[in-house]
Amino acid sequence: MRAEAAHAVKAYHSELAEFDKQAIASEFIKPDCDELLNCSCHRVILATDAMGMGINNHDVRRVVQYQQPPSMHALMQQAG
Repeated sequence: MRAEAAHAVKAYHSELAEFDKQAIASEFIKPDCDELLNCSCHRVILATDAMGMGINNHDVRRVVQYQQPPSMHALMQQAG
């Protein structure tokens, strides 16, 4: 397996240590670019809703939601 592929997919959830959460989030917000060392090595993040609440990343191309939100209010909060 190539070194770049080893970190391409990361899981982000409440049971991770705070250090790991911060490392994944800071790597994820790096811009998409041509230089490997300057861009994010995480291409896919499997996460709960909580990760998306504080991240402002313009390079996100697609968000896939696994289940329907329980209410319209929850949908609006997630989309917010």
